[in-house]
Amino acid sequence: IRKGWSTGIGDLTVGAKFNLMSQATNNGYAAALRVSAKVPTASTDKGLGTGKPDFQVDLIGSREFNQRVDLTAFAGIKVRGRPDGYNLTNGFKWGIGAGFPSRSKFKAIAEMHGEALFDQDQKYTGPALAAIGMPGAWDPDATRDLFGGFQYHATNGFYFGSGVSYTAS
Repeated sequence: IRKGWSTGIGDLTVGAKFNLMSQATNNGYAAALRVSAKVPTASTDKGLGTGKPDFQVDLIGSREFNQRVDLTAFAGIKVRGRPDGYNLTNGFKWGIGAGFPSRSKFKAIAEMHGEALFDQDQKYTGPALAAIGMPGAWDPDATRDLFGGFQYHATNGFYFGSGVSYTAS
């Protein structure tokens, strides 16, 4: 972000999740493989995107306990593009989550996810940013994202959710 707020269309993320083990047929455990890619559709001139694709592959596991609580976890690798003016690194992504009561139309949910970078030397290498108050280096590995909220899932397939998130540093 070079100055103030920018508006416009952001990057597009596409992906798919493939079921590896079903909870119904494998002693209550489920596993899936998730793959996604960031398609660089955002304007780099407006500072809305990097102009380079990113890729992520995750293994997801979950289990329902006593028909009351759903627990889930994922672990994966994020491969970042190499945009001009930035030295970015790939990372190990992880997350955990819970939903309860698991079989209710109304469900409370909680999640935490983060990333451990393979190289701590992430920095901006383009023109000087001091004039606009932007740092040239940062430590994104020091943050964890927390989320809590509620979901409503009707029997006809209608779904609605609301929540709040917090980035802890």
